[in-house]
Amino acid sequence: NIDTKKIGINTDGDRMNQVLLNLYINAIDALDDKGILEIQVQDIEKEGQIEIKVKDNGQGIDEPSLDLIFDPYFTTRPTGTGLGLSIVHRIIENLEASIHVESKKNVGTSFIIHLPVS
Repeated sequence: NIDTKKIGINTDGDRMNQVLLNLYINAIDALDDKGILEIQVQDIEKEGQIEIKVKDNGQGIDEPSLDLIFDPYFTTRPTGTGLGLSIVHRIIENLEASIHVESKKNVGTSFIIHLPVS
């Protein structure tokens, strides 16, 4: 059962596409061949926000790295620039929205974005 209620948000579509693409790429990198990637959107009416959750059941992020993941050039991967998540963080801040991460090593990671409803 899917609620098809239309919800308006005032945002820059190109910048949100970049955010979602970067989070998608990050999640895919963390998955093995049988991994699951979920994208959930929820209207939080009482708070006047939309919540977008990008969730995977990949390798997770260790505790010390959680405080650094949005820093430019920080990466735990042998390849990559370490810029993807810092770009996500900067765009979200510029949109006057918020993002946080929940992760458990060997269980998975969720990036949760809150955007104000217009």
